[in-house]
Amino acid sequence: MKTRSTLTYLALALLLPMSAAESRADIVPTSQDRHVRAVGDAYDNFGASDSELDTASIAGYGVFTDNVAATGSLPDAFGTGTAIQSSSIFPTHILASGSSSANSESYFDDNYGLSDGRSYVEVTFDLTAASGYTITGEMGGFDDGFGQLSLRDDQNFYYVTYETPYNGSDILNFSGALPVGTYTLVITANSSAYADPYEFRYGFSEFIDVLFALDAATGIPGGAAQTLTVAPNPTRGGTTISHGFTPSSSFSFAVYDIRGRLVRDFSHVAARRIEWNGRDESGRPVSPGTYFLKLANGGENALRKITILR
Repeated sequence: MKTRSTLTYLALALLLPMSAAESRADIVPTSQDRHVRAVGDAYDNFGASDSELDTASIAGYGVFTDNVAATGSLPDAFGTGTAIQSSSIFPTHILASGSSSANSESYFDDNYGLSDGRSYVEVTFDLTAASGYTITGEMGGFDDGFGQLSLRDDQNFYYVTYETPYNGSDILNFSGALPVGTYTLVITANSSAYADPYEFRYGFSEFIDVLFALDAATGIPGGAAQTLTVAPNPTRGGTTISHGFTPSSSFSFAVYDIRGRLVRDFSHVAARRIEWNGRDESGRPVSPGTYFLKLANGGENALRKITILR
């Protein structure tokens, strides 16, 4: 028997100032905790297992990237676990990506397989001005894989709490207001698999480009961050990308796939209107699917999703 569990989500969180007269809020991180764990286990009367764990904590701004894997193997049973976590904390935004997978298989009555993968990032930060917030995106979970997202204050009042449904998906749409205070954002991808004899199980969970950002439009003449557009979208071929930014020395403008890999870099292009032909840096047509257009210009940021059809 074979089962598969899958979780994917993209969440975009924007903090919008309460009024133009107020100063823009800043994220002032007090801690960033990142945990990546993988377990591979296969056993009969004697057993064989392997595990790997990586955790890190930092106060202030920082960037983390880690990948762990573990395999436990016997002649008739095995288990593997993998987990990836990357997270970046900046004054204007928090960006996290991660995934976990578990694969377990056994063949005979006295052999069993067990595996697990878990990835989470937890960021505690101070908000320097009252702000509105929205969280949008999509989450889905199947069988063993599931994800969680929460936002709470230092009194453990939860502004957002969400867990993916099993065998289903949801479009996220949270909004509200945050006073000045201390908050904790937690994003988790979790999977596990257990195999009885003659049974195969596979679990996979993933979160891609979870972005929690302060309002990029504040202080930008003409609301330039709001002028990042992609049309047509979805597209079966090329599309036109337009933006309203005046590039700075730190200007970055590129297309990425859902695993965060660079597909096409437009950072060197001075024009504010770009025709993308749906090809990567090597000139090959990209595969159908979801891609993300990221623009960063000093402390100003914008993100758009592009869907390629065939």
